[in-house]
Order: sequence, then C-alpha cells, then structure tokens
Amino acid sequence: MRPATRALAHNRRIAERLDEAARLLETQGASAYRVKSYREAARSVAVHPRAMARVFAQHGMKGLDAVPGVGLGIAAAIAEMVVTGRWSLLERLRTSCDPAAVFQWLPGVGPALARRIRDDLRIATLEELHEAAHDGRLEALPGVGGRRVHAWRAVLGDMLEPRADSHAP
Repeated sequence: MRPATRALAHNRRIAERLDEAARLLETQGASAYRVKSYREAARSVAVHPRAMARVFAQHGMKGLDAVPGVGLGIAAAIAEMVVTGRWSLLERLRTSCDPAAVFQWLPGVGPALARRIRDDLRIATLEELHEAAHDGRLEALPGVGGRRVHAWRAVLGDMLEPRADSHAP
C-alpha cells in the first residue's frame, strides 16, 4: 500500500471513531455544538493528506490542533488513538448508550431486530455483539442469516479491533 493510501486509510479509521462519538453524543442529547465539532473534525481528518500518526510524531499536539476543525480536546483524542489504538471516551460512550440504539448502526438492523438482539440474546455491548457474530448466536436468531452476520463481522471488526498499523506514522 502506498504511503498516501495508507495515510488516508489510517485517517479514515480515526474519522470513523470521531463520527461514531458524534452519533453517540447526539443519541444522549449532548449539545449540538459538541456533536457538530466531532463531525467537522471527522470530515477534516478523513481527507487530510498526512497520517495523523505522522503529524503527531513530528509536531505533537500543536500539529494535531493545526488540522482544520480539530481543537485541543479532539487533538488529545486523536493522540490517544494514535498512541494506544483506543479511545477511552468512545469506549465509555459505547457502554452508556442503549444497546438497541447502537446496534441500529449496523447495516440491516432496524429497531425491532436491535431490541431482539438485546433482549433475546442479552447482548448489551458492541463487544458482546462481535463475540455473538463469531460464536453462532446471531445466526441462530430467527431472521438473521449467514450473509448478514458476515457483513456485521466486518463492520464490528473495523469498529472494535485496533489495527496493527494504528501506531505507525
């Protein structure tokens, strides 16, 4: 993979997390300004020509803060993702939302199916949903087939699993 392509893929993963945080914050009734800030930062990071890891490695927090749409708070979040591959705020937001609302982000999951997953399988987190997608519980749920579960595995894997190259500049 070319360095520019790798940078865009790396930035896209960070942008997806920022956008997910915006959706969760919106679901929880956070201020429209805060939600908009995360969305604007996500758009800016997604198209930035340099990998956020490289920007951070070369210029630190000031470099991240200089990215259009990124302030110091979001710069700190990006730095955490670059350094650890995780983002503690996003993890807290994921666990504080109604699971049925979060499950609806998956392709083909509407309100009724999301409630069945939560209630029938007693799944409360995306991590538990990811596990159920791999251990056969989801496919055993009426109306859920193998192709659908396969697609969910990919989406959940992208959302939850830190990438090996997440630390690389």
